[in-house]
Amino acid sequence: MPDLFYDRWGNTHRPKTKDQAIGREGAWLALLERDAILFAYADYAPDVADIPGGGIDTGETVLDAACRELFEETDLTAPNDLTILNTHNQNINFYADDVDGYWHYTQTYFLATAKGTTLYFPEKRAVTEGHAAWIKIADLEKSAINYAHKMALNHLLKL
Repeated sequence: MPDLFYDRWGNTHRPKTKDQAIGREGAWLALLERDAILFAYADYAPDVADIPGGGIDTGETVLDAACRELFEETDLTAPNDLTILNTHNQNINFYADDVDGYWHYTQTYFLATAKGTTLYFPEKRAVTEGHAAWIKIADLEKSAINYAHKMALNHLLKL
């Protein structure tokens, strides 16, 4: 029987065949500023927050991929003074409902801040792929956040 896979809400799914799932690697950048984390909300799933990130392209380092994805999903360029505060690696069986894909996902997360650069904005902001918004750390528990990302944040922030 094939493994269970989790969608962005934490619901379980099972592929029809064991070989339907593919291996993927991805990188995410959790920016921390003013006791808040920056999230992206894609047009195809506007009701759940995602840490900006995704697949690693050929030739990219993991951090380069996370910075590229940050730009693609929030329209913000990672600043030169980016300081990595913590990292977390996890493996998850992820069901990508937007593409009906089953992935054995190796994920790397970076918790980072920019000491001399202000990226924070107070209200949600429209971006190319949806919108972006900051969520206060104190509000993370009650916020609708991608299941895999919530697990990673628990490690990154040591909640």
